[in-house]
Amino acid sequence: MNAVEVRGLSRSFNGRDILRDVSFNVGHGEIFGYLGPNGAGKTTTIRILLGLLSPGSGEVRVLGRDLAVDDDARAHVGVLFENN
Repeated sequence: MNAVEVRGLSRSFNGRDILRDVSFNVGHGEIFGYLGPNGAGKTTTIRILLGLLSPGSGEVRVLGRDLAVDDDARAHVGVLFENN
């Protein structure tokens, strides 16, 4: 089981695709960098992982628990944004 599993994540705003079929896994103890240019959907993805936004489609699992149906799964997610 992976620590984080993202499958087919998509999200649109005002008819514009922000995320389209994003999938990745993060294993236990793994260091994961989520990189991309401005406007690529990184912040949208993180907001979905934190439960602040719902995905248009797709699935997010944390420790095997589906964020869409298991409210307690969010207790296992944290983030630290760094601005220089």
